[in-house]
Amino acid sequence: MDSTSRHNQGWLVRIDKVAQEHLADSVSPYHKVRSSTIVQRIGNGNRLSVVDVGCGYGLTLRGLAERGHDCFGCDISSDLVSYHRANSPWAQFRVSQIGRPLPFEDGQFDVAILAEVVEHCYDVAALLEAVKRCLKRPGGRLIVTTPYHAAVKCLALIVSGRYDTHFDPRGQHIRFFTVKSLSMMLHECGFRVNFWKGIGRCPCLYKSMLLDCVVE
Repeated sequence: MDSTSRHNQGWLVRIDKVAQEHLADSVSPYHKVRSSTIVQRIGNGNRLSVVDVGCGYGLTLRGLAERGHDCFGCDISSDLVSYHRANSPWAQFRVSQIGRPLPFEDGQFDVAILAEVVEHCYDVAALLEAVKRCLKRPGGRLIVTTPYHAAVKCLALIVSGRYDTHFDPRGQHIRFFTVKSLSMMLHECGFRVNFWKGIGRCPCLYKSMLLDCVVE
């Protein structure tokens, strides 16, 4: 089974589990905190066109739509996209394909979101370039979240006996970033990081990190 099929199957299982509950209402407390952090970072202000690449549960898009923004989502799971088209009227949804251009026009969006996506990608640079193409220039914004890694957290994983499990080569995560390494990759792909913050848990042991950057 290839990665797209596994991704699709995973969403089928989650969709079946929520029954009459909307996917956006079935998330964990951490997902709610992460989505709220992204929504607050984008803010109210002027009406913006926003795309969530790897849109998942759709909670972030719902929060942004409630603030008056024009929202779009895409995912490689055709089943997830079909679900959202039928149940999530606050955004437009499209299927994206690995290795193919994102299904949007050049310079279409003010803001793009990559929430817990880059850690699953073999070619992160190609993904960032694909997203950059869809952003307006100058000033197009990209917000990225991904699991946080730093020396103290890795030490805590070692001490707690969870290091090997966390970095299991059979797991879904194939990329592990620090703030510095992700900032360097973003810079190499034409983005300038203006802000970062940790999300979840406590300083030095954050669950994830958020980087807010603009097209240079």
